[in-house]
Amino acid sequence: LIRFHLGSLCLGSWIITIIKAIRMSMRVMHWIAWTSNRGFGRLIAYFINWLIAQLDIFFRYLLRSAYIIVAKDGLPFLEAASKSNDLIFKSLIDVLALNHVGDLVLTMGRLFVVVIAGFFGYEIMYGQTGVTSIFLPMTIAIAMTFIIVHCLVTIFEMTIDTIFLCYCEDVQSNDGSAFKPYFMSMGLQNVMDELKKHGAESKNKEQKNGDDSAPIIMNEAQPAVV
Repeated sequence: LIRFHLGSLCLGSWIITIIKAIRMSMRVMHWIAWTSNRGFGRLIAYFINWLIAQLDIFFRYLLRSAYIIVAKDGLPFLEAASKSNDLIFKSLIDVLALNHVGDLVLTMGRLFVVVIAGFFGYEIMYGQTGVTSIFLPMTIAIAMTFIIVHCLVTIFEMTIDTIFLCYCEDVQSNDGSAFKPYFMSMGLQNVMDELKKHGAESKNKEQKNGDDSAPIIMNEAQPAVV
């Protein structure tokens, strides 16, 4: 890492630092617009702040994918970023399906662990002699639990993204035939097929709801047939 990819680490950190600096400056502008009591200035400040926040999330995801390619293939940062972007945008439907389901599962996992830790902490500290109030220790315990779970889930997210990028490269390089078989396991292939099916059903349902809510315009030249 230090010998071959130190420049990639520095370049990615530099990009994140620039985005953070822009966000800080936007927050200052937002505060100035808020104190000026001008509705249009507040609206513009809110929009710019929201846009920079979305760009921050987008670039963080792309940088994480680029670092995965750097670790997997040993490419320079810019080449790795280009390759990861190409893999992601060619498999955009799979990306949306995986993010939609994966974010929900990981968020529910975080909440489940925090709730369980808070419940057991309350059961342990309730009725203990010498404890006048359990509010402060419970708050500290829940906060520490959330921090630990967030760190572990972040590692799990990196693992999921690594497997997914490998899946995208396998799909684009092979076609599943006898001459170019897939290297992925059948379990992974079945999971991705289910995610695709779920994403297609959700999209079709949204389109159907949009078609049902659209107004029906009849041609005046032709009367309606009863």
